[in-house]
Amino acid sequence: MIPKSPGPGIRDWLLFAIGVTFVAGSLILLRDKPRDALMPLTFFGVCTITLGFNIYRKLGRRRFTATRVSVAGGVKLRGSNARMLLLAAGIGIPGITIFLVESPIYIYVCGGIMLAASAWLLFAVASGRIASRFIRFDPPGLTIGEWSYEYFIPWDEIVDVAEFEVVDNASVGFDVLNPDAILVKPESFRAAVLKGFANNKGLSDRCVVFMARHFAVPAEALAAALANYSSDRDARAELVARPALPEKTR
Repeated sequence: MIPKSPGPGIRDWLLFAIGVTFVAGSLILLRDKPRDALMPLTFFGVCTITLGFNIYRKLGRRRFTATRVSVAGGVKLRGSNARMLLLAAGIGIPGITIFLVESPIYIYVCGGIMLAASAWLLFAVASGRIASRFIRFDPPGLTIGEWSYEYFIPWDEIVDVAEFEVVDNASVGFDVLNPDAILVKPESFRAAVLKGFANNKGLSDRCVVFMARHFAVPAEALAAALANYSSDRDARAELVARPALPEKTR
């Protein structure tokens, strides 16, 4: 059984209720002082939408009962540019509204940080850094691609698959039995991969961690697929890449 994160708790519902309250207050202020209401309305509006989505996501996880998940072998599951653009907008739009009204300097500093974070995400999408990340399921093991390198982990080395939350982000992680068994391309990045393992282990108690939203897949489905192929050798045969269908001639 894969360890799973719990559904929405009291904290989730309380934060959502607080967000709704601030949005309602901003809407009331919007009638008399629309310029002053713009910043709190956008900021708390984005926060409330995010909190509501997290509650919806956690409720959906409770309904996930599949014990086995299959994926297409040899296909790169790439990082989602659309998700990152949405995140950039969610950070950047409230950041812009901060500068539309007179505010204390520390509020402007917060707005500057938000705009810088949004700009970095836009740059990451435009430069291909997001889409260059990938996960690929193959019969021998799992290949994980980063912007400047990739590494391969044999299925028999993957253990303790778990699903959990990292700062309210649905995540999936697992341990690697023997880090020396992984293959890194180019090999010069092996030290960076092993350092990442150590950092993840200290933060999340797993060597390898994925934030599912980066790949636009449900965390529970990704965890089930990893558990399936790492524990069932017979299931790995279905990961053989199928040849592309021939193009139709007109």
